[in-house]
Amino acid sequence: MKTEGLYISLSPDGTIKRHLSTRSGEVPLPDTTIADELIQLSEQNHVHLYQPIKELWAHAGIVGEKLFAEIDFICALNSYLNCLRDENLIRHTLLLTQFEDQPHNHAHSLCDAAMQIADHLSQSMAADLTVFRVLDALSNGQSINPEDEYFTISKSTAIVSFSFRETLTAEYQFRSEEHYYIFLLQNFLLSDPNIAVCQYCGRFFIPKTRKRTIYCDRIIRDGKSCKQIAPHMTHRERTASNRVLTEYNRVKDMLLHRLDRTCEDKRSSPIDLTYADFCKWQKAASDARCRFLAGEITEEEALQIIHVPTIHELREEARSNRI
Repeated sequence: MKTEGLYISLSPDGTIKRHLSTRSGEVPLPDTTIADELIQLSEQNHVHLYQPIKELWAHAGIVGEKLFAEIDFICALNSYLNCLRDENLIRHTLLLTQFEDQPHNHAHSLCDAAMQIADHLSQSMAADLTVFRVLDALSNGQSINPEDEYFTISKSTAIVSFSFRETLTAEYQFRSEEHYYIFLLQNFLLSDPNIAVCQYCGRFFIPKTRKRTIYCDRIIRDGKSCKQIAPHMTHRERTASNRVLTEYNRVKDMLLHRLDRTCEDKRSSPIDLTYADFCKWQKAASDARCRFLAGEITEEEALQIIHVPTIHELREEARSNRI
């Protein structure tokens, strides 16, 4: 049986063949492509992971002082890992392999477990944000400067083995989710990628040709794709769609800028933002955008959910409260 981890091989046509080696045995995974895997990652949201991380960190402090807290911690950890296994088997497997690869202090093993698992989850989510920001920059025609601190791409570590059937094939083994996605991102950037944002649904997609394409083929409403719906919208529908998408992009850019400016040694500000805050907004705003396009909510309702107060609006609100 192979060592636990994620195993992939890259085909010349860009297909990724994958399987997991887990404690329970080999688990085949559907074939995918680098672009599809990165776009899917950019659309995931991890707001629900932050509460478990906070709880694990809290237990780390308690376990070090009170032995009776160990049972609560073990229950919380097992409950979380069971949920993660059902929701995302890749993340579950690679979280355990990362944990196994770390040295442990047996005198404080539970405390170490809490801190290390929380740290691994944070690293995975940091990789998610890097992927999102790189795709966003590429779709806007920006070049990726390796020296830019906001696009810093860490080195990916993989174990490589070779086999010869009809051709020489490399198989990569990953024991870290962060390294897997950074590996894909590095290969994606080497391919001179052509990525765009659909002007109807606002999501990333890969155009089939280098010719400018503004709508994607995703099924968005009534069994029809963006490419089928968008050209036939009325002026009123198109105006409303543009307003929602424009507001979504405006707020997204504003929040990413706030995220860049927030750091530990910076003077606190009412517009300080954490990655958790950004994820929470992105989930709500993306859902609102999709529900609006599907005809489930109105334009006004979508805009209300997407909107985030600017610093000027916050100051005006504070001034009004003082009067």
